[in-house]
Amino acid sequence: MIINNVITLDDNTKYLLLDDTVLENIKYFYAVEVDNVSLEPLEHFVFLKESLDSKNVCATIIDDVELCSALLIIFTNNLGLEMDKYSQNN
Repeated sequence: MIINNVITLDDNTKYLLLDDTVLENIKYFYAVEVDNVSLEPLEHFVFLKESLDSKNVCATIIDDVELCSALLIIFTNNLGLEMDKYSQNN
């Protein structure tokens, strides 16, 4: 899975991958749900866990509160770093 790509979960919901990180050798993504037809972002943001299942890449929505809190800190810091880079270039 790659940032800026849209993926479809087993329940046919689509998510745009906004950012990624690796925590304890597991890849996680910050994603926003998008409309199935127009692919316009909706107001539902999630954290996804990437895994390999029978040679296929799978994504699972994270619902563990402690893990979500840790990921929120990481992705917030990532955003701050990106904003710093942007402001330095403009």
